[in-house]
Amino acid sequence: LDIAGMGEIEGHYQPILKTEHVDEPLRQLTSPLLHFAYEDANGWLARHARYAKWEAVMIRRGAYPKDPVFWREKLKVLFRNVPLRRLVAFCHSYIWKCGFLDGRAGYEFAKSRAHYYRLVAKELANLP
Repeated sequence: LDIAGMGEIEGHYQPILKTEHVDEPLRQLTSPLLHFAYEDANGWLARHARYAKWEAVMIRRGAYPKDPVFWREKLKVLFRNVPLRRLVAFCHSYIWKCGFLDGRAGYEFAKSRAHYYRLVAKELANLP
């Protein structure tokens, strides 16, 4: 995609322009994806600030490809548009997914998700 300064953005899928590959179905990985992205806090923050900018532009442009699973597509669209998305993400991780059972690690993970969606909201507010 033509989002300035993004470079290659990793994700659970590779985004495609809606005007391209219209006849090709989207496919999913059939095995777990191992993601080793261990670094210091500053590296994590810089990377996720870049991801947040990318996500904000994707939302603003309506550039996300449609998920092939109907109910999951509906949840994704709802989540992108829900007010206080950061609070929903925190509650999902910490309460719904029982992150509180992991102690401090569960809390920190839920908090980092909330922080990321705060960054997305800030980027969305700054877009034209």
